Amino acid sequence: MYMHIRPSTQLDLIRARLNILLNQSDVHILLDNLELNLEIKTHASILRALYLKQNKQYEEAVNILDSVLEAQSSEAWLLLGIIYWEMAEYNYSLMAFLNGIKADRFNWKCLIYLGHYYREHGNDMERSRKCYQTALQINPNSEEAGIGLSTAYRLLKNQDANIKLLQMLTVQGSGPRWAWLQLGLQYLDQGNAEQAIKAFQHVIRADSSDRSFRIAIPKLILQLFIVELVFQSEN
Repeated sequence: MYMHIRPSTQLDLIRARLNILLNQSDVHILLDNLELNLEIKTHASILRALYLKQNKQYEEAVNILDSVLEAQSSEAWLLLGIIYWEMAEYNYSLMAFLNGIKADRFNWKCLIYLGHYYREHGNDMERSRKCYQTALQINPNSEEAGIGLSTAYRLLKNQDANIKLLQMLTVQGSGPRWAWLQLGLQYLDQGNAEQAIKAFQHVIRADSSDRSFRIAIPKLILQLFIVELVFQSEN
């Protein structure tokens, strides 16, 4: 992100970003100092916009980003798109994410949001799938891209492709929790209660510090109990 900038200045930018994300009270001082450096004007403006976004000052953040878009920064387009997304201005966010990809075709985060847009607002599940798939190819470790792609396969009724994706990720009993969860949901769609139970058991047994998974576990246990009852009644 900051490879062409002097190491000391890179550290200042990273420190400011961390302070913004951690909501540190003195972050405005760091931002003021960074904005005095013309070498990093675009980067400093993006961080200022991020700070404003974190504080729900969306209009001010948009105004700042508008002033640096001529630099064709994919990061600026991404942030602008996210701000519009949070404002529920989805058509504006679409244009921002498309411009983000135009500026950097490897911006997998823009591709994920484009996948969300085409799935939730564009009524184009096939295009959504392509976005998630490309994002996952760029960043194979992206949980959000993987879940998006698997969900798209399920909604497109492409069971074979979804099973192939998820079985590849969960080979030999390993693999991420989200893949086991998606695999269980796919088996449920197919009416394969026995395999769904096995997949959900992997999710429940996982030692997770992930808060979202801890919240989901009680619902998953209830769903597993219901599936077991149905499976037993059919056998």
